[in-house]
Amino acid sequence: MLSYVDIDGHPHQENVTTLPWSHTETTTLTVVSGSISVQVRGGQVGCRIRVNDVVRDQMSDDHADANVMCRVKSA
Repeated sequence: MLSYVDIDGHPHQENVTTLPWSHTETTTLTVVSGSISVQVRGGQVGCRIRVNDVVRDQMSDDHADANVMCRVKSA
């Protein structure tokens, strides 16, 4: 299960069946927050948030029931 909060502050959940998963949002606002949370059963999982092609947060885990969260408080 993958959960994320979009740039308008709305939460979303998706059942991801193919990897890698990617999502892009565009805004003209000067300040935006966002987050991604991912949990898998076994295997490896990771998340990365980029702002203007610069990595702002990144995390990975390779344990059973791995769970990661990436967050950018203001972009």
